[in-house]
Amino acid sequence: MKENGIVDEVTHVFATHKQRTYLTVLPVAEMANVEVQRFPSGDEVEKLEEEASICPTIQAIKSTSLGSTIIMSTHRSAIYGILSDGYNDVEDDSCTGLGLDTSNSANFPKDDEGKLNSGYSDLWKITIDANKASFEERLILRL
Repeated sequence: MKENGIVDEVTHVFATHKQRTYLTVLPVAEMANVEVQRFPSGDEVEKLEEEASICPTIQAIKSTSLGSTIIMSTHRSAIYGILSDGYNDVEDDSCTGLGLDTSNSANFPKDDEGKLNSGYSDLWKITIDANKASFEERLILRL
């Protein structure tokens, strides 16, 4: 990532509250010299379900400034909620997803049930431009 200039663009690195996603993005954050922001944060978060990261991550992405480049690691149970329509169990629009098209199977591989079939080393690059989020690419770390 350093060789191809990706880390030079990174302004934010996001991970879920689970240790696995934090450790996945940590090398990128260190190369880009930015801190990993974990969602949700606080005490006892490791015991929460993976879906607990959806709303806080959406809100964090939406609050970044114009021109931001975000690298994030999340769980397959959460990525579509973040990138597409959000988490439907919330009654207000505070958790409306980014509304991105996730139909491209090269960028968003799916299993037989139509759920994201990504690996532990998948990272997602999102940019903020003209007050909206855009999917840039799925990066696969070679661990």
